[in-house]
Order: sequence, then C-alpha cells, then structure tokens
Amino acid sequence: MIAGATTVALDATTPSTGRVSGHSVTVARRAWWFASSWHGLSTGSPHAKQTRSPIVHTLVKAVFRLIQRVFIAEATLWLTVALCALAGFPAIVTAFFAALVELLVALWLAARTLGPLCRKLWIGGRA
Repeated sequence: MIAGATTVALDATTPSTGRVSGHSVTVARRAWWFASSWHGLSTGSPHAKQTRSPIVHTLVKAVFRLIQRVFIAEATLWLTVALCALAGFPAIVTAFFAALVELLVALWLAARTLGPLCRKLWIGGRA
C-alpha cells in the first residue's frame, strides 16, 4: 500500500450512481415472472405477436368439453345397461331404464353445452 492512501469500501456510493441494491437482473426477472403469473399478467412483451387467437382457444376448449361430456353420457348409458343386466332385469325393463337415463343425460348435456351460449345471447353479449 502507498503511504497515506486509504482503502475504498465496496459499498461506497457516488452521487451519480447511488448504492447498488445487490439484486441481480435474474433475481428481479424471476420475481417479476412470479408476480405476473400470480396476478395473471403476461411476462412477454405487449407488442409481441400473439401465437394463439382467443377465439380459436375458446373454440378448442369448447370442442374438448363437448367430447368429454359425450363420453360421460355414453359411459353412463353403458353402465346403466350393465347394472340392469347384472341385476337380472328383463330386457324390456333394461331398455326402459336405458332410455330414461339416455333422456336425462341428453337433457343434462344440452343444458350444460347450450346454457352458457343462450345466457350470453340473452344478456346481449357475443356468443
């Protein structure tokens, strides 16, 4: 060391830059990602090209939901027929119960599928 020199502390500040907070850019970005995903904000640039159209996304979700509901309806019908056959009911009683269950499930399917659409149309929104 040179005589008369003093050591400079690493946390010394200058009037132009101020004190460094100690957080790296990656920590700040990770905190922004966590906060934005928690609050539903996008981490991408607002000017970035959107890869998925909201209409297409909604349509795909609706198709998958319909497929799922039709699968549930078919499974319910076959389960009803199997239970009636295992219980030893005659064919006419099994057919009656299968038709009754089919009717109820079809009404449920129509209400769950078309209900939100009719409600949106009724209040004046877009379908």
